Amino acid sequence: MKTGAEYFLDYYKGRFAKGEITEEQLSQMVTDQTISEDEKQYIMSCVVNREQEYLGYLRDLGVDTSEA
Repeated sequence: MKTGAEYFLDYYKGRFAKGEITEEQLSQMVTDQTISEDEKQYIMSCVVNREQEYLGYLRDLGVDTSEA
């Protein structure tokens, strides 16, 4: 069963994935000590993983991704 903190982080992870909250806003939350840097990285991980998967797919197709 998830803890309250896990629900909190997953809520922000979903909002970040939908573009409803920015990296700058998450950084401000770290500054305000609402979340830790590790929690910020967890929240951002879904989008970063998708971007890496997409870049890998493009590379597989032979697209130059060196400037991405």
